[in-house]
Amino acid sequence: MGSIQHRLYGKSNTNSVEDLRAAGVSFKIRNRRPFWDIKFDKRGGCLRQLGCLRRAYLEIPPIHVSKTSKTMFLNLIAFEQCHFNVFQEMVITDYVAFMDTLINTSANVARLHKAEIIR
Repeated sequence: MGSIQHRLYGKSNTNSVEDLRAAGVSFKIRNRRPFWDIKFDKRGGCLRQLGCLRRAYLEIPPIHVSKTSKTMFLNLIAFEQCHFNVFQEMVITDYVAFMDTLINTSANVARLHKAEIIR
C-alpha cells in the first residue's frame, strides 16, 4: 500500500530516522508550537586541529501519542483536504506525510521517543 507521502506525492524525498542518523543527523526536541514547526539546522565549523566538522539537527516539537491520535489526524487531514480552498497550506497533511516517512520501524519510534519527540 505504501506510505502516506508516497500515495499523496509520489516518491518520498525523506529518509527514515535510522537512515538520517547514519548520515550524521541528530534529533532534538523543539519546544515550539505548533507541533508541525519542524526545523533542520545544519551547522559547521573548521578547527585547525580537527579539520572541518559538520553537524545537522532535525528539531521536532514533541507530540503526545494516544489511542485516539490516528483518528484525530485522519479527521484533520480529511477536513483540511475538503477545505483546500480555505487553507493556504496543507500543514496537517504535510506533517503526517513527513512523520510517516521518518517512522518505518519500531527502532525509529524508539529513537524519537528517546529524544522525547514522541511521548
